[in-house]
Amino acid sequence: MTQYQKPPPPGIRRILWAVRLKFEAMTAIAMLETWEKLLVYCLLFGLICLFWWSFLHYSPSHYAYLSRRCAYYIWGDESLSPGHEMRTWIWNHLGGATGRAAEPVAAVGKGVKIDL
Repeated sequence: MTQYQKPPPPGIRRILWAVRLKFEAMTAIAMLETWEKLLVYCLLFGLICLFWWSFLHYSPSHYAYLSRRCAYYIWGDESLSPGHEMRTWIWNHLGGATGRAAEPVAAVGKGVKIDL
């Protein structure tokens, strides 16, 4: 006769137990022995760590590359910074900046330092 594990009392432990049970049933890990489960979980953890390390290691340089390409397609020049140009455009067109107040914001997009 098959003996089933009793569920833990209601709360977070039961939710985690249900998630683990569903994951093991869906991936057929429930049929493995304990040492096999440990091996599969260690490999899965290692792959997840490698994915996050590579994502965090290579993303900043890739975002810089995408930023330059975006500036090229929008303004025709890779040396322009999309962040400053967009902030200037938003401030001037949507923020309603006019007169003396708009000068420092417009100068930021051009890389000019203004002493206030």
